[in-house]
Amino acid sequence: AGEDPVVGVGYYVDVQVLDGHCTWISVEVGGRWWWAEMPPGSLSAWSTPTEGGTFTLLDADTAQFVGDAERTKTAILTPFGDGTERPLCD
Repeated sequence: AGEDPVVGVGYYVDVQVLDGHCTWISVEVGGRWWWAEMPPGSLSAWSTPTEGGTFTLLDADTAQFVGDAERTKTAILTPFGDGTERPLCD
């Protein structure tokens, strides 16, 4: 908490899973909101409202989330807007 993530280091996080009218995952890491829009129905096997897994920063504006050892629950995340506010479903 309170530290910026380091590129290439995996951090355990719980992503918020939204699967319905809006379909995405989001998480706040290092004071910045990250998200990945997902195809409708693609999160049906994920735990809701959160899925635990590893967040790894790939570069300053790209991260990967892996939610299970089989790597069936993966997503590439980018900052949501300027990163200061979490995504909300309208």
